[in-house]
Formats: sequence, C-alpha cells, structure tokens
Amino acid sequence: MYSCPHAFLIEHLLYFKEPSAPPPQREIGQPYYGSLFHAFAAKFYDENGTEFCSHKKNLTHWIGVADRLVDSVFNEFLKQYPLVGDGVRAQQKQRFKRDIHELLEHAWEQVKNASVLRWIDL
Repeated sequence: MYSCPHAFLIEHLLYFKEPSAPPPQREIGQPYYGSLFHAFAAKFYDENGTEFCSHKKNLTHWIGVADRLVDSVFNEFLKQYPLVGDGVRAQQKQRFKRDIHELLEHAWEQVKNASVLRWIDL
C-alpha cells in the first residue's frame, strides 16, 4: 500500500519507473531532486505547517527552521545518492537550500494574500 498518493500516481497511473542508468554524480538529477524536495516539504509541513500557515512568528524564523531541516534531510539523502566530492555536495546543498527558501517565501505570500482576501470578502 502506498502512503503517498503522488507515488501511486507516478508509478501506477503514469507508468514512470526508476531510470535504468545510474544517477549523475555531479548534480542531483530528476526524479531524485524531486524526491528530496518532497521529503523536505512533507517533514516541514508535518512538523510546522499549522504555525507556518497561520503566520505565527515571521518568515525569518521559518527560514531558520527550514535551514536546520535542510541540513538533516540533505544529509540523510546523501546516504543513498552518490555525489562526488565535498565541493559538489556543498554546491548541491546550497541549490537545495535556495530552492527551499523560494518555496517558503512563495508559500508565505500565498497564505498572506489568502488571509487578506478572506477579510475583504467578509
């Protein structure tokens, strides 16, 4: 049984399978980067989603929370993904962190805009 509807969709409805070639070692390619991103988002929103979406604290606080989580999620990911060299790992971690910051900034604005619209509609 699949715990993630997205994984079920990809494998059983769209028939996407794991690639037959080994993953690139100088960058995190797809679908691995998507899985890494999904792992972070699931963990962040599971642990912090209610407070983040209700705008408790500020965005700077949540970026700090995300940075600590990026470290643990990325390090766990590296146990399964063959990036070569410290420089490549550092560069890919920075890429991941930058993308996570963009995700949170976008989500923060979306929630804020939705809250404003809710008050206008009242």
